[in-house]
Amino acid sequence: MNRRTVLQRIATTISTGWLSLAFAGSTSISQVLYTEYVAGYQYAPVMKHEHKITKGDPLRLVREPENPYDNRAIAIYWRHVRVGYIRMVDNRVLTSMMDQQMPLLARVKEIDLQAPTWERLTVEVGV
Repeated sequence: MNRRTVLQRIATTISTGWLSLAFAGSTSISQVLYTEYVAGYQYAPVMKHEHKITKGDPLRLVREPENPYDNRAIAIYWRHVRVGYIRMVDNRVLTSMMDQQMPLLARVKEIDLQAPTWERLTVEVGV
C-alpha cells in the first residue's frame, strides 16, 4: 500500500466521522488504513509460537524512534512477543499518526503457515 492510498483513507476516515469513534475508546477497527505482510517476521522470536496465532488476534504497535535501521520504525507485538515491523517503505504516515498520539489499532489479518516465512503473517492497521 502506498502513501497516497493511506492518506486518502485517512481523509475519508476524518470526513466520515469514524475518527471520533476511535478516540471514544472503540476496540475494533472501524476503518482499515493499512494491510500488508509483517516485515522481519522470519527473524522474530515468535516463530516457535506461530501455531497459536489466529486470524483476528489483537496486535500492539510500538514506536521505536531509536531503531538503528529506521528512526520511523513501528514494532508489532503479539502477546508481548515481537512479530516484526511495519514495512519501512510504508511506515511514514502511520509513524506520524502515532507521534501525534492518534490511537491506532492492529490485528492479525491472516496467518498462513504454509506460505514462505516472509509472507506468513499479514497485519491490518486502522482506527
